[in-house]
Amino acid sequence: MTAVFCPRLYRIIGTLNEAIAASTRIVEDEKVRDELIGQAKFLRAFIYFNLVRVFSDVPYIDFVATDLLSLTDISKTGQAEI
Repeated sequence: MTAVFCPRLYRIIGTLNEAIAASTRIVEDEKVRDELIGQAKFLRAFIYFNLVRVFSDVPYIDFVATDLLSLTDISKTGQAEI
């Protein structure tokens, strides 16, 4: 279960990071954009909250990964920092 659990959650985190980054380019209405960013950040935080509860320290990614090979060198981030 763990082998499937983590990659799927990190795919969702990646999608949320893309939504946050793209919202500043796509959504012109500031209120709508702020709501979208807030919802995406909440969902990302909720996923990390659960990852930390299950696995303790985990890699923290809060940016759009354009080169997936660069993600192989990311170290774990401590629970307190996440």
